[in-house]
Amino acid sequence: MGKESNLGLNKIQGLIIPVAWDEEGNSLSVAVATFDEDEYLVHKDEKGDHLLGLLRREVEVTGVVGIKDGIKTIKVSKYLLVKKPALSNEILEEEGENYARE
Repeated sequence: MGKESNLGLNKIQGLIIPVAWDEEGNSLSVAVATFDEDEYLVHKDEKGDHLLGLLRREVEVTGVVGIKDGIKTIKVSKYLLVKKPALSNEILEEEGENYARE
């Protein structure tokens, strides 16, 4: 068995990304990719499995953070979807081309 350490209860924010798939391409497990380029593998249990349906969504996750075999992990105690303020159909001009924000 690998070395495991518990870093305690923490709150992290980031995007839910898939990290393992079945033969049909369905996500089996996910991680939270934070904006400071850390990645936390989500512990597979009932609460962690709820995050499977939130791929590419920004969340704030509270849970017990640990390190197992050099991989950061989080056992979810609760999570919240981070809601972005609504943007108008503002047009951005970048390098002479127009890009619309949705």
